[in-house]
Amino acid sequence: MAIDYTTSANVLAYGKSQGGSAGEPALLVDLVTAVSRKVDEYCHQNFSAGAVTDERVYALIDAAGVLLAYPPVPTVSTISAATLRVGNTTTTTDLVAADWDIENRHDGAILRLFGRDYRAQRSSRPPALVLSYTGGWTDLDDVPADFEWLVRRACWWEYKKREAPMEKTAIPEMGMVIVPQSWPIDLIQGFGPYMRTL
Repeated sequence: MAIDYTTSANVLAYGKSQGGSAGEPALLVDLVTAVSRKVDEYCHQNFSAGAVTDERVYALIDAAGVLLAYPPVPTVSTISAATLRVGNTTTTTDLVAADWDIENRHDGAILRLFGRDYRAQRSSRPPALVLSYTGGWTDLDDVPADFEWLVRRACWWEYKKREAPMEKTAIPEMGMVIVPQSWPIDLIQGFGPYMRTL
């Protein structure tokens, strides 16, 4: 089940610290959920994925014959099933979950399968790996503080953007005010370490 990466109370507190008004709590609750899902999409990860069954993940075999897998979550706690198909054959191999080394990282978990040399199974096509696993953050306590603050800031930015929803807004006493449609550069840079690249 997807979680929100901040709370409306935190967004309100941030807004007040920026000299903003009290805001609309009911609207902010919906906005927090919408921005949390937008962050998942932007970073190409499911930060709150929970239990995942039979997901095809990006995999490769490195020069040492180690099978590497990159599920789209920042953390993996358990692997319950893994099946591999290499090349054009339909032969599959069940992989023992206990043999996986799990490296949890902000930019996506990396799974390494040791104990067997997979170099002989290399082909022109990447291996097809289907995983069932439990991964992602389970509640707000699991969310890193810097990530929560970025989501809080993104929520407030989206909330204030509705005051000037168009690309350009004319204000006679100030001239033309341009409201950017994309996030400010500090948000984009802040989410950089959480971007899944594979």
